Amino acid sequence: MLLDQLTDTQRVAYVLHDLFRVPFDEVALVLETTPTNAKKLASRARQRLEGADASAEQHARTSGHWRIVDAFLAAARGGRIDTLIALMAPDVVRVADPAMLPEGGPGEVVGNRAVAEETWYFPDRIDASIPLLVNGAAAAVIAPGGHPLAAITFTFEDNTIARIGITRLKPTDKVSARHPSSA
Repeated sequence: MLLDQLTDTQRVAYVLHDLFRVPFDEVALVLETTPTNAKKLASRARQRLEGADASAEQHARTSGHWRIVDAFLAAARGGRIDTLIALMAPDVVRVADPAMLPEGGPGEVVGNRAVAEETWYFPDRIDASIPLLVNGAAAAVIAPGGHPLAAITFTFEDNTIARIGITRLKPTDKVSARHPSSA
């Protein structure tokens, strides 16, 4: 993961402030430093991460995929089934790692209505999701309590979601912390 390229203090400052909007004075308390130093740590983290995947970020930004991911997460959080259905292809497929599902949950769900209705079963994971680049593509990371747990990846066709994958993050996954709204 790209966050592994950061020092421990840079990672804490970056995740708390940039991803979870914790004010620098509170970040400084956690790191036992000054707010000015906390700002510098987050800034250094941003600079380090920006260079890591700039071309993938540009592709995701210009392709319109961020807009779709943002709209998907907003609709899921708001329980807007009709919006979710409109964002997905009629024959969308959702595939999930069995470890990410409740016991007995289906590993695969097909159809935009079925996938949209299924979001009701995962409100805590949706609330803990942040749009980020994962392996160079617009995606979301489920990060309860600020701890990255899983990736929600999307395959797009004709400006709709054709496939959704939900898998535990692996050490080899490259997660970039840049989202256009944080630029």
